[in-house]
Amino acid sequence: MRIGVDIDQILADFLQGFAKFHNTVYDTTVSKEDFRDFNLCTVIGGTEEEKNNKILEYYDSEFFKSIPSVPGAREALQKLHDEHEFVLITSRPNHISETTKQWLAKHFKTNFKELHFSNDWFKKGSNKLNKGELCKQLKIDLMIEDSVNNATLCAQHGTPAVLLAYPWNETDNLHSEITRLASWTDIVEHIQREKKARETRQF
Repeated sequence: MRIGVDIDQILADFLQGFAKFHNTVYDTTVSKEDFRDFNLCTVIGGTEEEKNNKILEYYDSEFFKSIPSVPGAREALQKLHDEHEFVLITSRPNHISETTKQWLAKHFKTNFKELHFSNDWFKKGSNKLNKGELCKQLKIDLMIEDSVNNATLCAQHGTPAVLLAYPWNETDNLHSEITRLASWTDIVEHIQREKKARETRQF
């Protein structure tokens, strides 16, 4: 299978690093657990523009370069990489591509086939494709995400998606082509089942 993989909160624990950055630079006491929806302003306050500026500051900081990996991600990809092709599809902006590549090389030995940036944080009228359109264009068989909106876009464009469970993607109204799973261990099992099902359909 050709599997799309998001980076932040799927491979990289973006929020853990961001909380440390924000506490150090802005003298706050937020924690990763405080972020329970996709609107960071709910926790850190301020306007959308101020939030975006803080994210840009974070990207330039040592906190961003030293983000830990999400538990279980490294082991899961090592287990799967011989039988599947992994394509990274991230909402990060293009200008941090080198930092992203350096972080991936440090934390993951998996041979990622491709790396694509959808620039969702700062689009502002950009004509870039959204993740659903990207997955369709790249012929992705399954997308691993933490955003309900992105997973729904993928499903609507014909790409089934898996959500790694977080408070911000808890909902009773998931698209029928989205599966919400508690851990990377569950994701591995899901992918293995999908592979067997595909093999069975070929006979």
